[in-house]
Amino acid sequence: MIIDPICDLSSYIRVADEESLTITHAAETHIHANFVSGIRDVAIKLNASIYVSGESDDMLGYKNMPNHTHFVQHNDDIYVGNIKLKVLHTPGHTPESISFLLTDEGAGAQVPMGLFSGDFIFVGDIGRPDLLEKAVKVEGLSEIGAKQMFKSIESIKDLPDYIQIWPGHGAGSPCGKSLGAIPTSTLGYEKQTNWAFSENNEATFIDKLISDQPAPPHHFAQMKKINQFGMNLYQPYTVYPATSTNRLTFDLRSKEAYHGGHIEGTINIPYDKNFINQIGWYLNYNQEINLIGDYHLVSKATHNILYNLLDMIMCLDISYHKLKFKHNLFIVKT
Repeated sequence: MIIDPICDLSSYIRVADEESLTITHAAETHIHANFVSGIRDVAIKLNASIYVSGESDDMLGYKNMPNHTHFVQHNDDIYVGNIKLKVLHTPGHTPESISFLLTDEGAGAQVPMGLFSGDFIFVGDIGRPDLLEKAVKVEGLSEIGAKQMFKSIESIKDLPDYIQIWPGHGAGSPCGKSLGAIPTSTLGYEKQTNWAFSENNEATFIDKLISDQPAPPHHFAQMKKINQFGMNLYQPYTVYPATSTNRLTFDLRSKEAYHGGHIEGTINIPYDKNFINQIGWYLNYNQEINLIGDYHLVSKATHNILYNLLDMIMCLDISYHKLKFKHNLFIVKT
């Protein structure tokens, strides 16, 4: 089973093949804003059963889903063999947000082991409630989400402290204010260290959650719509030399290399862990772009863009294989 799949399924298929397994199920915790979801791809390409939240009104819920999609509700159970996932409706980050409480019944356990929390609980923080308001331009959704988040936190406080927390994001993600660097946690640890579990006054909680949230990257609003309504299935890409200079052009090299010589008018965004968030500020979904870097670097960046910002680059024209500078012009050599 895959939780919150990205649209490029190749890594999941490779791991499944290596373990002689078949991918039969996938589930999603919420409608994502920071990467292109692969939940529809899993159903159509792998003929797997998929599970998404049915806990939303018609305006904000999933659209254009495959016919065999399961829309789950609070307290529903999903079984994958002897593994049980109990659905918990945990709104706040989004109205439809759900978490999955895992119990390994095959091992004889009658108590849950861990929680796939999506963007509900992170290590040291919780999901921000303002992204939906910014995406659909409906005033007041941030405060509604913050109130829902307060109730969602209260609803899980009685779960055992040993419950493992498996969040959807870690440090560096713009889906919260101060996400921790470690990949997993426990509910008991979060009760002791996460501010959201120690703030018992609802008004103060709401104020803390909404205030000082970083501005979301420019592409989040469009990404939200893509994942709500669906898009063309992911297709493999080819890196090839650029044929036009009249496009927004990003130089992926280090700052030092860029300062040593660059094409006038280009934007330097080094390819590192912050690349997607930074490039998302500049991109227009109706505009093709160019990328500058060696073949390996451009290939990696293209792959990253494809599963995070896929819809905008269906006709992307990219890559300078070798770069020479002469009078602020460049020469492409393959």
